[in-house]
Amino acid sequence: MDHADNGHRPTLPGGWPRVDAELIGLAAKFEPLVREYYARHAEWARLHTKMHEEMDERFGEGAPIDVWDKANNRSLTEKGRFFEEARDRLGITEICEHRRTEGKSTRCILARQSALCG
Repeated sequence: MDHADNGHRPTLPGGWPRVDAELIGLAAKFEPLVREYYARHAEWARLHTKMHEEMDERFGEGAPIDVWDKANNRSLTEKGRFFEEARDRLGITEICEHRRTEGKSTRCILARQSALCG
């Protein structure tokens, strides 16, 4: 039954105004990080798709990405070298990793979100 039907106000939980304000404050900090993360992730997805298209064009569609030559002291294969070069050239590494991003990488954003959650 709705309180409007019986004229009684609902009972508020203990500490309600303070807890509500804390949650609103936390959401105000968290929401921009979520937007920033999704924007960076969308950029990563677009570039990652482009990188795979380049790899398919060069090595054949759907070919496995064997980047390490296990028989030769774990050195990069031709495909591995191309993969790393394309990833760096397109900026995919900078989007995902901590280095060279001044806290704007997806990993940095997730770390800042986690810090807010305690």
